Order: sequence, then structure tokens, then C-alpha cells
Amino acid sequence: MEHVVIQAAGIAPVGTAATFHAAGFAPVGTLADPASAEVRVLGKSLVLDLSSIDGVPEKIEGVAVLDQRTIAISNDNDFDSEEGQYDDAGNNVGKGKKSKILIISLDKPLPLPTAAASAR
Repeated sequence: MEHVVIQAAGIAPVGTAATFHAAGFAPVGTLADPASAEVRVLGKSLVLDLSSIDGVPEKIEGVAVLDQRTIAISNDNDFDSEEGQYDDAGNNVGKGKKSKILIISLDKPLPLPTAAASAR
């Protein structure tokens, strides 16, 4: 399994779990107090409560910022296999659950750096 590290101001990304541990890093979830281990914790703030929007899937698989006022969210249908319905040959017959991509316009612009907002 790969660990993904957000690259920000002087923080270098680390590749696989093996290189992560070999470099002397502990997974943040195992630290009682990340700040005392000199882990830079990125701030976060609520931009949008997705549960307030009709038609938003329960399980979001991806989020993309399209511009300062637009985001895209997606889910997948898990091969429509959540119901575990198969025919005699073992083929998934599912219920026709579809994957979705939703484009959402925001009331307020995201506080993005100018370069990131205009890069496409």
C-alpha cells in the first residue's frame, strides 16, 4: 500500500510504505500528539456540506477543484456488486447502480492561490 503525503512548503513526498518507515517516519495516526513530533498539520475548513445537496452519493470517491467557484465530485458503482447478485455462471447481475460525476457551483469562491485558480 502506498502512503500519499501532501507536498507543501518544504515537505517532501514519501513513496511506498517501506520508504516511509525506512526514512524514520511513523504514520501520523500512531502519534499521540503529531505537533510534538514536529509534524506539520495542514489546516482545514468546511467549504460545503455535501449532505445538504440532493443526489449526492453516500460514498464520495474523488473531489476535483475545477476553478475557484466550481468543484467536481465523483463516486463509482463498485462494479454494481454491493447486492451480491450473480447468475448461475457467476456473472454480476447487479441492480443497475450507476457511477456519478457531479459538478457543483459554490456560493463563495475558494481561497486558492491565483496560479492554481487559473491553471487548467
